[in-house]
Amino acid sequence: MVDPLQPDKVICHCSECGKEYRLARGHLGKRAQCKGCLQKFIITEALPAASVETSQPMSPPPEGCILCTVCQQPIAPEEAAKDCPACQTPYHHECWEYNQGCGIYGCEQAPETETLKNVEIPVSYWGKEEKNCPSCGNEIHAAALRCVNCGAMFASAEPEDRRAYRERRSKGERLPKVGRTSIVLLVLSILSCTAPLVAVFGTMWYFSNRKDIQALSGTQSAMCRIALGLAYLQTLVIVVVCVFYNSP
Repeated sequence: MVDPLQPDKVICHCSECGKEYRLARGHLGKRAQCKGCLQKFIITEALPAASVETSQPMSPPPEGCILCTVCQQPIAPEEAAKDCPACQTPYHHECWEYNQGCGIYGCEQAPETETLKNVEIPVSYWGKEEKNCPSCGNEIHAAALRCVNCGAMFASAEPEDRRAYRERRSKGERLPKVGRTSIVLLVLSILSCTAPLVAVFGTMWYFSNRKDIQALSGTQSAMCRIALGLAYLQTLVIVVVCVFYNSP
């Protein structure tokens, strides 16, 4: 059956649990593994609604199939799992650590929430059950914050392209280095012998990494500005002293 909203795709169902998928027509006839019950099936085009009514009812999902609340994917027996100590909701251990607590609203183990954006997922994406992982390209659940295929983590459920994902990941790797550099600059700015070097090279470094410095925590960002201020003050004092002692 052709998807009326996406004519280039067809609708198919898992032969075991009946989970619906929308796939490109070129996948017809191939084997796939269901993300709901983990059973393999042959991709075939779904029958129209009238034909489905005359077919045998679909079998329910196998018992013991537990979904992680964060990534919406099954927790395999060999994967590290974590149960919420308050409500006993199961999670992948990585998902629990990433979410910093339980994902159930109102649970005492749920992390403190900040004000959400007006729209978490763009209007054009509403109604879709799947999205492409920007890291490996495989389809994952639209609300997933972690890719079950490659383990990539996302800041929100909002879909992002590969370029945006790489930029965000690269920025996350740079920020700790920028924070450590701010501490080094503060220490060097206190010493009179190195303060002039901080005033010169620290200023150049500040303007070349200004966006990353603004993304730091308030304490680390202020630390960088304090370091430059101390370096300028120390340098000014050194210049005044030199001029005073060299004057006739």
